[in-house]
Amino acid sequence: MAEGVDAASPCPVCGLTPDASSPAECRECAWTFPDDDTDESRLSRAQLWYDLRAAARVGEAARPFVRGFPDDDEWTSARAEAERARARLLEESATAASAAASAASGHGGWTLEFGRPDLARDPSTWTTQWAFDELVRYDAVSPVLVEVGADGVSVLVVQPDAVDGPGDPWSREDHPWERLAAPLRPAGPGGLGSGGDGTGGDDGELAFRLAGGLHGVDRARLADTLDRELARLAERLPPGSVTVLVDSAPGWTVPGLAISRLRLLRPDARVVRTGRPAADELADAVARLPLRSPYWLVGAHFDGPAAEPVLVPLFAAGSTSGQEAVVRVARGPGGADNDVVLAVVAAPEQPTPGYEPRPVSVLATRLPRGVVSLRAALDGPGRVRWPDLPDTRPDARPLDHLYAQTRACPAPVGGVDVLCAIELGGPPGPAAARRALLADTIELVSADLGDRAGVSVRGYREHSFELGEEHDAVVEGVWGADPERALDAFAALPHRTQPYQSDAAPLEDALAEIADFLERERDARGWLNELHHPPYRVLVVLAGRPPHPRGQGQDPLRELAQPCPRKDDWRRAVDTLRRFGVAPVLVLDAATDPDRDYWAALGAHRRLTLEGLTPRVLAEAMGLAAPDGARVPFPLLAPVPVKGDPA
Repeated sequence: MAEGVDAASPCPVCGLTPDASSPAECRECAWTFPDDDTDESRLSRAQLWYDLRAAARVGEAARPFVRGFPDDDEWTSARAEAERARARLLEESATAASAAASAASGHGGWTLEFGRPDLARDPSTWTTQWAFDELVRYDAVSPVLVEVGADGVSVLVVQPDAVDGPGDPWSREDHPWERLAAPLRPAGPGGLGSGGDGTGGDDGELAFRLAGGLHGVDRARLADTLDRELARLAERLPPGSVTVLVDSAPGWTVPGLAISRLRLLRPDARVVRTGRPAADELADAVARLPLRSPYWLVGAHFDGPAAEPVLVPLFAAGSTSGQEAVVRVARGPGGADNDVVLAVVAAPEQPTPGYEPRPVSVLATRLPRGVVSLRAALDGPGRVRWPDLPDTRPDARPLDHLYAQTRACPAPVGGVDVLCAIELGGPPGPAAARRALLADTIELVSADLGDRAGVSVRGYREHSFELGEEHDAVVEGVWGADPERALDAFAALPHRTQPYQSDAAPLEDALAEIADFLERERDARGWLNELHHPPYRVLVVLAGRPPHPRGQGQDPLRELAQPCPRKDDWRRAVDTLRRFGVAPVLVLDAATDPDRDYWAALGAHRRLTLEGLTPRVLAEAMGLAAPDGARVPFPLLAPVPVKGDPA
């Protein structure tokens, strides 16, 4: 060693204090001390390449902390060398782990018999995959995984018996480097960056030091802090548990030191290197497992006076990621504006009495009207997707509450006659709003009504008073259809843009036709059946203009209103409605004067204003939706299965 060089002085390249046994050469960076202090060029070059190797392990965020000014070619070369070194470490780890696993086969070690590696990944990662597979095996008992990576040390306690649950089957506790290795914290503004501008931020400087940029760091204090903090961490690990140390920052200096110290603290621990976060490897290992118990979809059906939850098979025990199943279901009572809960549970084929199925996935979504075929995709234990549903959201409500809500929903009552009269003409704005409101209301209650309802929709346009056209039909629509067919027929009614009279519309024609329909239905049902078992009947009128009077001058407030050319009388129709017990509900435009006798008669049950009215409020006013929100949260089973359908 040159004269004048203090043996206790740290190495000017890496900062390590020279060993007394070899004072002329640094044991870490191999820097040899010159005979004099004039070789500044060689020293600057050595410092640049020492820092460059550490920064290249991190990436661009660490580049500002390199002493000197590396050009792009030097940076690219250092990055390539860092990647080659990382690949060598991963390959060496895989080879060593494979040999150890083979030697331990059949003696309580890693047998490699259970794992099924992802063949799409690099074969050099298969042994690592097998190691993680061993952690989530069904016969393992809460193994502990200690990951040492770029962000710190994480302790993951794996729960193999929880792989079917909706969350990750492991608990996690993170310990950042800022606490474990406090001497590495940046000292203040400016940091180590060339020029002192602090470019790259504190995170970049900390990563640079972790990867090996340790010049200026008190090595002895760093070692003492690591030893103390890691000892505390090791004391908290579950005693007697299988421990795996995971190096997810291969080649980085400080994480490597931490791995070495943890191996001394837990000599029985196995070491695995990986280029990915340990949680990602664990998640993939869980996804490779076959199901140990069948998966079911919770559905509902009406059995007796109320709904009852039932289990619909989705995936059999032994199913693996990539399989799909199809179930046929329908939206239950409660309205299209309410979510449907798709709850997947795990349960044996023949559960013991009192067994509670374990929730796997509980999602809320909206279903279209009618019977739908839902496709379920299995991505591994605890992971079920619904590819055909674009909007699914986690539902945090306990299944017990959803079961109780299902059982509290009464079975639908007997027959229901829903009668609708809607004005198709008039000003285009209110006309469009009326159509949308009626369509959305029928859609809302379509699942509640089902095949027990007959929906009649009668849309009326304008009377023509041209010679020869006075008696033309002005009402069209559908009679006594199921909700789906009624919606389709209503959507097919043309949108009227022809001229209209401001003081009258042929509402009386629509009411007369509805009265005649009720008479025909009574005759078809029979007088006694009508007397003892009448259906619930409700009429909703959506209008903006009053009916034509039967004769000229019959309405003193509308002396100029033309009489109905067909001589239909709204009063006679209303009398028929009362005789059949129809509940009349009226929806009027805001600009319409409601204080008229015809509006009072047609709104005897409820009278509402079109503007701001929602389908839910209208359905409740019509008695078609329970105001207390009674509904079935789970989908109803489809009555007719299809070939190959597991439902």
